[in-house]
Amino acid sequence: MISKTVEQFYSDISDISMRLVRAHGLTHRAPDDQPDLALFRWMDYRLRRINPQRREVHKSSRFPIDGLPSTVQKALSLIEARFANGDDVNPYLSKGTIHNDVAHPKQQNRTDGLWADWDIHHFHLTAEPLTEGQRFSKRSGWLLFAKVYDDAVA
Repeated sequence: MISKTVEQFYSDISDISMRLVRAHGLTHRAPDDQPDLALFRWMDYRLRRINPQRREVHKSSRFPIDGLPSTVQKALSLIEARFANGDDVNPYLSKGTIHNDVAHPKQQNRTDGLWADWDIHHFHLTAEPLTEGQRFSKRSGWLLFAKVYDDAVA
């Protein structure tokens, strides 16, 4: 038997989570009989976001930067500087951060599998500047895969 206090706690957590999901414009279609999925949806979003803070950048010595188009080299330099300066890199993440939904019937639409399994983010490489209030950068066919730590990115 679950006490009324515990039931109220779960109800409050679900309500707060749903408010956060809505406030951040996240896709979420959980069935009414599963209100706890709002917490999972919120946590999927929040854990995928990267806190803006300075990070040391570690690049592979095996990465063939010289063979890349100049626009891609410029985009790599831009995102490296954003990490080093502690600027927001979230606009370069997948739009799946807001469009994925833990309640989606198709597993591949629930979260980013590479992030979920390996904690590896992918960033769209574009040097086009962001405009004020723009949530995401221009999408790009060139992606950067990176492991992000509190004080470093590799």
